[in-house]
Amino acid sequence: MHELLAVTAFGGVGIVLAVAMLLAAYVLLTREERARLRLPTALLAMHVLMVSVEWLLPDDPMVRRPMRVLAIGLLLLSMARSGFLLLVHVLVGRRGNTPLPKIIQDILQGVFYAGAGIVVLRAAGVEPTSLLTTSALLTAVIGLSLQETLGNLFAGLAIQAQRPFEIGDWIQLDANDASVGRVVEINWRATKLLTIDNVEITVPNGALARASLRNYSRPLPHVRRAVTITVAPDVPPAEVHRLFEDAVKGSPGVLEQPAPDVVTVGFTDIGVDYRVRFWMTELERIQPIEGAVRDRLWYALQRAGLGIPGARRQVLVQQATRESRAEEQAQHARDRATSLYAVDFLRNVPEDAMQQLAASTARRMYAPGETVIVEGSEGSELFVVESGEVEIVITKDRAQAARVATVGPGRFFGEMSLMTGERRRATVRTLTQTVLLVVGKKDLQPILEGHPAIAQRISEVLAERDLALGNVHAKDAKEHKSIVEQRSDALLHRIRAFFSL
Repeated sequence: MHELLAVTAFGGVGIVLAVAMLLAAYVLLTREERARLRLPTALLAMHVLMVSVEWLLPDDPMVRRPMRVLAIGLLLLSMARSGFLLLVHVLVGRRGNTPLPKIIQDILQGVFYAGAGIVVLRAAGVEPTSLLTTSALLTAVIGLSLQETLGNLFAGLAIQAQRPFEIGDWIQLDANDASVGRVVEINWRATKLLTIDNVEITVPNGALARASLRNYSRPLPHVRRAVTITVAPDVPPAEVHRLFEDAVKGSPGVLEQPAPDVVTVGFTDIGVDYRVRFWMTELERIQPIEGAVRDRLWYALQRAGLGIPGARRQVLVQQATRESRAEEQAQHARDRATSLYAVDFLRNVPEDAMQQLAASTARRMYAPGETVIVEGSEGSELFVVESGEVEIVITKDRAQAARVATVGPGRFFGEMSLMTGERRRATVRTLTQTVLLVVGKKDLQPILEGHPAIAQRISEVLAERDLALGNVHAKDAKEHKSIVEQRSDALLHRIRAFFSL
């Protein structure tokens, strides 16, 4: 045993100290951090192996000396790694709210390893300073070969000192959106980004120091993005601004405040360019959010009867007569009339009046998740669902909004606002892509003026429905009739006042 200790580095004290440092680190480190002890443990085990092999070798300095130097190197590297873990993760890490930057940790680890290397060189009989002074040519070669590496090192230190970005920030390297990424690591050589496409990019610190970066996480967490769209030149800009601002509100991922806005940015051969600007915080979803905004703009243009002009020429040769155009319009009116007959209080409208009403109504297409009407807002339109589905949402006693019903094809909503002008009783949002047939006050006005009896019938139907829905209660048939008559008279008075009949 004495002979074994004699060949052990520092007479066995080194092993004892290395084991003590490992045990201290094991006790003080967290369970997740203990995985870092694999390297110093392996180095210490290799040191013990080297010492055992050296003990078995012949007593020849030429044979034992290299083994002794290697054993000392392994022991010191194990102690350097353990000491680094105790310093950075225990002493410093426990005191600060945030861990040391990765680049500082790498430099400290390098200092520990360099110290171990100096001791090993001296144990081998080599003076470290002599290596640098022996050959000026060697020094120059080393300096030139490490020029880029040292540049990245000092650039990384400058990044840590100035902090233009931190771990977790979203930055952009150039004008291409594909270079937008979240900073996941900053080490002594490079910075790693995770892009919106979930691709890891490693950028040398020197390149980052020379680049003009965009930091989307500062000074505020929300950033403004923009989508450019071209509209036909004959549409008034004020109308386009209002149309697009209303369309973008409520789009997934778009913030309500600051509110979206629209600016006119230019004129081209095919139309006027508008930039729709909006604010967002979820940079990882930048492409889906911008795509949803473009979808909303398309649907808004379709509802308004506008299109997106394209750089194309289309020649359509079609022989159309006055009779064929009239027949096509009549067919559209008949289709709309079929949908309007689904509205119970319009079923008694004469056929000629219904055709007139159908010809003046409009179709509107909505994207999924768009708000059609808002509870408490003013309105004078009835909506008939031709395709798709909407939800009816009501807020009671300032509580959270709750869905009370869904409305599908053949059903309608907004009748009281159409007939009396009262404020909307609920908020209606689309659940799927939805096509609505819209009947406005101006569409129904000439029908009621030409057929005054229709107003009486409409008031009776609405009164009957209120009673059926439980809005009004009756004890027996006689009271039921009396309530309907009273309710009908009150509604008829409101209808006549609203339409100035």
